[in-house]
Amino acid sequence: MKAQRHPLIKQQGEILQFDLDPAQRENVNTLLAVCWFEASYEDEIVGKALNLILKHEQALRLRVGRAGGQYVQYEQEYVRESIPTADYGSDDEAQVRARFEALAQEPIPLLDSPLYQLAIFHYGQGMGVSLKFHHIIMDGWSLALFAQQLMDYCKALAEGREPQPEKHDFTDCVTAILQRYCSSRYEKDRRYWRDLFAQQPILCRMRPDRPQVEESEGDRVQVPLDRQLSRRINDHCGQLNISPAVLFETALLLHLYRQNPGCSRVDIGQNMMNRGDLMEKDRLGMFTAERMLCVNLHDEDLMADVYRKIKESNMEAYYHGLCLHDEVLELAQAQHPQVAAIRDAEFSYLPCGDLKQRGCRMEWIANGAPEVSLEFTLFHMNDPDEFTVIFDYRKSAFTREEAEKTLGRIIALAEKAMEDTNQKVGEVIG
Repeated sequence: MKAQRHPLIKQQGEILQFDLDPAQRENVNTLLAVCWFEASYEDEIVGKALNLILKHEQALRLRVGRAGGQYVQYEQEYVRESIPTADYGSDDEAQVRARFEALAQEPIPLLDSPLYQLAIFHYGQGMGVSLKFHHIIMDGWSLALFAQQLMDYCKALAEGREPQPEKHDFTDCVTAILQRYCSSRYEKDRRYWRDLFAQQPILCRMRPDRPQVEESEGDRVQVPLDRQLSRRINDHCGQLNISPAVLFETALLLHLYRQNPGCSRVDIGQNMMNRGDLMEKDRLGMFTAERMLCVNLHDEDLMADVYRKIKESNMEAYYHGLCLHDEVLELAQAQHPQVAAIRDAEFSYLPCGDLKQRGCRMEWIANGAPEVSLEFTLFHMNDPDEFTVIFDYRKSAFTREEAEKTLGRIIALAEKAMEDTNQKVGEVIG
C-alpha cells in the first residue's frame, strides 16, 4: 500500500529551499548532537531504545518525495533497524568530537531516504550516541526531547521494564496547520495583528547604523555564566515568579531600547519564550508556533513594570498565536513598507537540565548555520548549575568583536536589572 502524500508545511518548505538553492555553499540543514552517557548500557539495550523511538515517533520516519511536480512528505512504515556501532578505542571526548565535526559537514540525502543517521559509539571514557538529523524533521528543542526519551527508555529496559511511549501523529499536525489557514480563528488573529501594526510601525533595529543586507553567512559567540551568577538568576526569578527567559528578554529589550533612541515600542521578531506551546510540542514531537513580543518602554518605567509588560505581551501573543510569524511580517509590511526589521531579533529559551538528571549530557556538534534571516539570535541553555548565553549573528551586521561586546552588554543589563525591581529603565540603561 502506497503511503499517503501530504504537502510540506510552510516551515519545512523554507528549510527545503536551503538544499535547493544552488548559491547555498554551506550545509545548513544538518543537526548533529552527541549524547554522552554517564552510565554504561549494552548496545542491544540502546539499539532497542532507539528503535522504539523510531517506531512510535512518526515525525522521524517522514520522507520527502516528489509528486505532481511538487515536494511532498510521506510516512515510511516502521521496519526494525540495526543501529551501527563504532569503537574509537582510547580516544578522549575531544578526539571523538573532532570526528563528529567532520561528519556534520556531510549532508543527509533528501529525496526518498531516511532523514536521520543514528549510531552508538564507545570511546576511552565510556559510550554515547550520535544523533544526526535533517532539519526538515527535527529542531534543537526536539533534539533535547529525543535525548530525554532515549535515556528514559534505556533506563527502563535496563531495569527490565517495557517503556510506555505516547502516541504521536505528525500528519495530524500537518492537517491541523493546513486547516488553520481556512479557519475563522485564523482570520480573527490576522485582524488582531493587522490592528496592532496599524497603530505603530516597528522601526527598532539591533544595528540602526548599518543598512540591512540579506546574506547567508553567520557566526556564533557563546558565554557560559559562572555558577554564582546562575544561582543569582534562578533566585531572582524564583522570588518574582518569572522565568529566566523573561529576565533575558528584559535585557534584550533594554539593549534594543538604548540602541534606538526615540523608539518607545520594542519588538522581538520571533519570540519563542519558554516554548509556550509545550503541550503541542510534547504531543507532536516537533515544530512549534512562532510568536511576537511587543512591549512599550519608557525611561520612567520601573523594572517591575517591564517584567509585567513582557509577561502580558507573551500571554497576548500566545492567545493570538495562530497567526504564524511570516504572516505577521506580511501584514506589517503591507501597512508600512518601511517595516523591514521586524525579524531583527529572536529569543529562544531551551531548558536542558532534565538531561543531566537522566544521566546524559547532550552536546550540539552542528545545528546548521546560525540563523541568517535575522540580524541576530539570542538564546540560553538552562542547566541546573549553569547558564550558557549564545549569540548567533549575521556577519553583515556585526564583526566578531562587536558581537562579543554586544553579548557582554546584554548580560550586564541582566545583572543590572536584578539589582532592584524599583529601578527605572533610564537608570538601568545609563
